[in-house]
This record gives sequence, C-alpha cells and structure tokens, in this order.
Amino acid sequence: MANILNQGLYRTLGIQFEYKIKLQEFLSEARTDSLVSSYSSGSNTAANRLALYNSFVKAGPTMGFEAKKAAYGLLEYICGALAASADVPAADKTAINNLLVNVTRYVGITGEEDFHFMVATFNLAEVISAVIGEVVPAPQAPTGGVATLSLEKQGSGYTTDGTATSGTVSIRIQSTETTNPAGYTFGVATATLTSGKITAIGAITTAGVGFKVGQIVTLDVNTAVSTGATQKTAALAKVLTVS
Repeated sequence: MANILNQGLYRTLGIQFEYKIKLQEFLSEARTDSLVSSYSSGSNTAANRLALYNSFVKAGPTMGFEAKKAAYGLLEYICGALAASADVPAADKTAINNLLVNVTRYVGITGEEDFHFMVATFNLAEVISAVIGEVVPAPQAPTGGVATLSLEKQGSGYTTDGTATSGTVSIRIQSTETTNPAGYTFGVATATLTSGKITAIGAITTAGVGFKVGQIVTLDVNTAVSTGATQKTAALAKVLTVS
C-alpha cells in the first residue's frame, strides 16, 4: 500500500462526525502553511480563507451541505494559492486541479454521496500534503550593486587600445539576464589583460544596480574610459556578493 499522509482522514472515511474533525485539522494546517498563508489575490486572501474555515467549523458535526460548501470553497482557495506558486511543479498543479474538479461533483449531493465527497477530499488532501511537505520556497538571492566577482572565463581578443593585448583596461560588468530588475544599470571595474585575455579583475569603481548573488555577467570593454579598447569573445564572471 502506498504511504498515506493523512492517516486521520483515511481511518475515518465514511464516518461523518469523525471525518469532519480530521478534515478540520487538515484544512487548518493547509491554510496556515507558508505556501498558502502569504498568498493574496482577488478574493483569495488570508481573511477570506479564515472566514471559510470558520464557516466549516460552525456548520455542525456532520458532512452536510453547508460543511461541504465551506470545505470546497477553502480547498479551492488553497489550490489556487499553490497553483500560483512558482515553487510548485507543473505536474503537481495539474494533479491538484483535476482532483479539485472531482470534489466539485459531490458538493451539492446528499445522502450516500457524502461518502464520495469524503473520498474526493481525501484524495485531494493527499496531493496537497505531498506538495506542502516536499516543496520548499526557493530562497531569493540578494540583489544590489556588485561588490565582489569571481572570474569564470577569460574571454579572448581583448586589447587595451585596439593594439596592446596586455595591460589594464576598463570593463563594463553587464547582466546576461533577459529581464532585469527595475533601475538596472551596469557596473564598471578594471581588469588585467594578458595576451588578449582577462586574467584578473581589479577594483570595482561603479557597483551598478540590480545584480543578484550567483548571477553570471559579461565583462565587456568600456570604451568610455579605455578609448579604442576591443574584444572578440567576452569574459564571464560570477557575482559573489552585492552591496
């Protein structure tokens, strides 16, 4: 048997009073998870999620229509928050959406169909729990002006003035990203050339704006300072720290 994440829901399937208590516990945990609690868009807000949770709690001891309606509404919001997260894989988003649609089928049906609502919510809860348990929001790299760099590739064909291939040249530190933060500007530094290659990065004279730690940047000749400087293949560097 596959590993069951929500043992309480599983053991109480078909027992309305006990299942409702376990579903209440699950909804509380899912609603307050960091992937969900920080999300806010349109009507899908923390306040509205709390209101639906409270409605579910107050709907009585059974899995009647009001309880099912409140549970579905909250599950829809929880699934919406997960679907909007860049940290949730696309395959998981598809699975969540498909199982949520299945829950919808049993919201307005009473009698023995309440059991099918319990099964549908249990199946959805299993996927939600797996996502919440496995997905950790990716840390956001610090952004700012370049403070330190590491030289990754030396490039080729550099000159300090169009002729000399060794010496000191001014370089632009430029992003290779297709989209940069608002206000992005390139940085400026000095570099040491040896036989047409950048062999060392010197002082950073202009830090620039909008660089991230770990970002790969190009080192292009800065003809505004080093008049006539040229290059063929750009050197690459990695941003180690930002200011």
